[in-house]
Amino acid sequence: MPIDDYQVEPEPRNVIGDWAIRITVGLVYVVYGAEKFSSGPDGHWVKMFREIGWGDGFRYFAGVVEILGGLLVMIPRTRRFGFAVLVATMASAAGIVALVLIAAAIVLAWAMYGRRPVPVTAPAGSPLTVAARKELYGNAVNESLLMRPGQWLTRLSVYFDNRGVDGLVNTIAATVGGTSGRVRRVQTGFVRSYALSMLVGAVLLVGALLLVRI
Repeated sequence: MPIDDYQVEPEPRNVIGDWAIRITVGLVYVVYGAEKFSSGPDGHWVKMFREIGWGDGFRYFAGVVEILGGLLVMIPRTRRFGFAVLVATMASAAGIVALVLIAAAIVLAWAMYGRRPVPVTAPAGSPLTVAARKELYGNAVNESLLMRPGQWLTRLSVYFDNRGVDGLVNTIAATVGGTSGRVRRVQTGFVRSYALSMLVGAVLLVGALLLVRI
């Protein structure tokens, strides 16, 4: 039988597990939504929504949305839309909590530092503050381990180049130049001087040969 004739049968859907999950999620959100309709002044949701400044109207709206989302999740045909509503609700709640925390942090920072006069000279601070001001001593470590040894190595290289390489080259050049100057004095340009030099050389050569034979 050809391979194309084989058909992969889909796995059977666990209907009971699907219903259990949807009913559990739906009931949880229905209960959470119903709790937001509590009219007692000491209720948890009442205090929370008043503290964040949204009031009772938004509390009722959040309760209606959660109850509606929970009911839609429990209905098979609307379960996807219900999950979308609940996800949007949770994302909105997380955003609201983040905004509240940011606002509280701003107020706290202003209360701690905004009302104080800015000192002309920075206070001593804790060891962590001092380390932060000095960039966690990164510059000091780099200067001690890398920059200072690099400077010493560079100075040693320059000294060796000036006194060693350049000194040797300059010494050879001075020796050659001085020798050339002294030899140049012997060369007067007259033929008699060259003839006399050749004569002296020949006499010395003959004398050396005679000394060798003796």
